[in-house]
Amino acid sequence: MPIRPLYRGFLRFLETVRPGSDAWGAYQRHYLEPNRAVLDAAWNQCVGLDEDSRRARVRRVRPEHYAHLRELLGGEHPVPIVREALDRCREALTMETEPTVDLLVGFFSPDGFVFRVGAEWEIGIGLERYRSWHLLPIVIVHEVAHWVRRRRRPEAGATVAERMAAEGLSVAFSQAVYPERPLAEHLRLSRQSLEWLEAHEASLWRLVRRRLEAAEPALLFGPTADVRSGREAPPRSWVYLGYRAVSAFLVASDERWPSEAALALPAPALLEASDLGGT
Repeated sequence: MPIRPLYRGFLRFLETVRPGSDAWGAYQRHYLEPNRAVLDAAWNQCVGLDEDSRRARVRRVRPEHYAHLRELLGGEHPVPIVREALDRCREALTMETEPTVDLLVGFFSPDGFVFRVGAEWEIGIGLERYRSWHLLPIVIVHEVAHWVRRRRRPEAGATVAERMAAEGLSVAFSQAVYPERPLAEHLRLSRQSLEWLEAHEASLWRLVRRRLEAAEPALLFGPTADVRSGREAPPRSWVYLGYRAVSAFLVASDERWPSEAALALPAPALLEASDLGGT
């Protein structure tokens, strides 16, 4: 599985940043042009701002903005951590092919994401989002599950049902690969949020079942959402509900788990086969 440490070019760029220096020129020379296809794809698909916005952001960069990341990289490099997580994925799945993982430093990028570079789906890791490497293995395995599903179900739309199924499968997969880690870490929720969701799950399902074909889960759980149960639900509530539905399906099903075939199951089969996610 190729691991591309693109962040090294960003660190070389940071070394050139001085007051009055040509930050954009240095950024292009050391980081952007050697990795243009990957960085443009990540910027366009995950950030969505125009080129002028990227130039303006680069020109505002100061080395101290990335002091923590540089300290983190100085203590332990992420490549061996990523390789170990990918090795675990290889043991868990008989993979037809294996993903490329791009370790990059972006602007406003997610901690982990699947994106298309040319004709290929790849995994991106935005290192600037990390305060430690503790969750990095879980993120890698989570994104491998998304990568398998994207490749095998390219026609799937971005409905609430599809997003819940995809996230639920990814959480269940990371739990299968790292069973020693607590559920809250796989869900990337605080323990307090998880306890609240466990207490309010039934009422949340009653509201969500009628909205499975809506276009965006964030509209269900967020500052302007209409889903409430005692107080505003945590933003990743739909991830928890997806995980619960997938878990119930896997317990009741004869489907081999984990497997690429299971990771590509259609959302209705996953969400409607149990009392939790049924419509």
